[in-house]
Amino acid sequence: MFATIAPETIELFHQIGLGSVEEAIYPKCPGRVYFQATYWPAEFFDPDCQETVLPGDPVAVIGRSGITLLVAPRVNRLPKRAQINNG
Repeated sequence: MFATIAPETIELFHQIGLGSVEEAIYPKCPGRVYFQATYWPAEFFDPDCQETVLPGDPVAVIGRSGITLLVAPRVNRLPKRAQINNG
C-alpha cells in the first residue's frame, strides 16, 4: 500500500499584506516573517528572485503555500500575476 501526498496548493490573497522579516530570506532559502500578529515561515513567491531580505525589512505578503507565506521583497517589485490579481 502506498500513501499519496497531495501537492500543496498556492493561494494568492485578495489583498496584499505587509510583513516584517524576522529571519533573513535568501534566494531558495526560506526565513520567517511577522504578519498579522504571528510568526510564519516565508519564502519568495518568485522562485527566481535573487534578492535577500534581512531582519527588519518590510515584505509584501501575497499568498501562501501550506503554512508558508509567499512574499516579495518590495511592494514595487511584485510579480506581475500578483499585481493583476490584487489591483
